[in-house]
Amino acid sequence: ESKASGLIEVIGENVDAEYLKEVKGVNINQDLINEYGRDMKIVYTPLHGTGEMLARRALAQAGFEAVQVVEAQAVPDADFSTVKSPNPENQAAFALAEELDGSYLNLSGNQIGAIIAKYILEAHKTAGTLPANAALCKSIVSTELVTKIAESYGATMFNVLTGFKFIGEKIHEFETQHNHTYMLGFEESFGYLIKPFVRDKDAIQAVLIVAEIAAYYRS
Repeated sequence: ESKASGLIEVIGENVDAEYLKEVKGVNINQDLINEYGRDMKIVYTPLHGTGEMLARRALAQAGFEAVQVVEAQAVPDADFSTVKSPNPENQAAFALAEELDGSYLNLSGNQIGAIIAKYILEAHKTAGTLPANAALCKSIVSTELVTKIAESYGATMFNVLTGFKFIGEKIHEFETQHNHTYMLGFEESFGYLIKPFVRDKDAIQAVLIVAEIAAYYRS
C-alpha cells in the first residue's frame, strides 16, 4: 500500500550506478593496481550481507580481476546459517574463506585503520596530491597510533565521540568552513570512510583501498 502510494521507493540500478561512479575516486594509484593488483588473488565473503550487491562490481571496475567469492556466504540469508555469529570481529565467521585462502593473519580494526591512514597519506604525498590542510577523524576510543601517523605527514587528527554521525558532522564542517580537507575517518570497530560522498562507514570503499594497499605491499 505504502509502495503504491509512492511513500516507499525501492532503489535500484540507477542508485547503484551513481554509487559506482563516485566510488572510482577511492583508489589512488591506478598504475599500481594494473601492474600488481590485476592478478592478485582476493577472497571475499559477504557473510550473507548486502556487500554482495556491489563489492564484486566495485573491485572489477577498479581493475582487480582475480576475485573469488565464498559462494556459500554470498546468498542473502537472514538466518546466517553458515556461521555461529555473523559479526566480522569474530574470526570463526571466516572459516569458509580460509578453505579458499589457506590461512591469513587477522588484523584488528585499529591495525587496519593505521594501515589505511599510512597508505593514503604516503600515496598522496608521493603523487604530490596531499593537501596542506589534510585532516583525519577517529572516535576517541580508537588507537592514537593513527594520530602519530597523521602528524608525521603534517595532517591534523580530530577525535570525536563514538558514532559515525560525529565523523559526518566534522565532514560537514570541513565542507562548509573550507578549513580542512577530509582524508579518512574510522572507528576501531571496523568502520572506515575514505571518500565523503557517503556520510557513514562504507565497507565497499574499505575493500577497494585495502585491495590497493595489498597490491602496494606486493610491489
